[in-house]
This record gives sequence, structure tokens and C-alpha cells, in this order.
Amino acid sequence: MSVKLRLPQSVREVVLERGLLTEAELDDIFSVQNLMHPAYKAKRYTDESEQ
Repeated sequence: MSVKLRLPQSVREVVLERGLLTEAELDDIFSVQNLMHPAYKAKRYTDESEQ
């Protein structure tokens, strides 16, 4: 059994690797302005069966 060890990755690297956000979205989220005055940036998902 072989085990592949990975070096520690930054949050940015993991998010980009998994395709969760674009680089532009990450730049906006981690901008100095947003870190000083955070804005809610999450996407809302609803379960249509609950409506």
C-alpha cells in the first residue's frame, strides 16, 4: 500500500484546486478592504422541496 504525502497547502490553493471559487472571487474575499470591513459573500442555496 502506498501513501501519497502532500505538503501543507494554503486555503487559497485548496479552494482553487477543488474549483470552489474563482481566483477573482478569492482576490475579492482576501482583499485588504474586505478583511477590514467584511461583507457577506456566500451564495445562498435553498432546497426546493421545502417551499
